[in-house]
Amino acid sequence: MIDHALSLSFLLAYAISWLIWLPLVLSGQGWIDREISPNLYALGFMGPMIAALIVTAVTLGLLGIKQLLSGLIRYRVSGRWYAFVLVVPPLLLVVAVAINSMIMGEWPNWQDYGRIEDLFNPNLASFPFF
Repeated sequence: MIDHALSLSFLLAYAISWLIWLPLVLSGQGWIDREISPNLYALGFMGPMIAALIVTAVTLGLLGIKQLLSGLIRYRVSGRWYAFVLVVPPLLLVVAVAINSMIMGEWPNWQDYGRIEDLFNPNLASFPFF
C-alpha cells in the first residue's frame, strides 16, 4: 500500500474534488434544474487535503496523521518570510492592476466584479476578515 501512496493520493484528490464539483458542473450545463450553492467551489478545493489525510491514515495510521498535522504549527522560518508572504501578494495585485490600466487606458471598475457576498453567503464571505 505504501508503494502506491502517491498515486492513490493523486487519484483520491481528483476524485473527491470532482465529486464535490459535479453538481455545479451539471447545474451549469442545465442538466440539473436546482440551483446549487457556489460554496461547493471552496469545498472542492479541500479534495487534496482530504485525500492526504485518508492516504496518511491508511498507510501510517494515527501517528502519521499526528505528524502530518503537527507540521501546521511548527514554525521554522525567519520573520522576513512572513513579511514576504504578507507584502508580495498585495504588491503583485497593485502591479497587475497598474499594468492592466496602462494597457486598457483606464482603471478597472470594481463594481463590475460584484461583491464577495454575492458569491458566498455573508457568514462565509466575512470569514477571511476575522
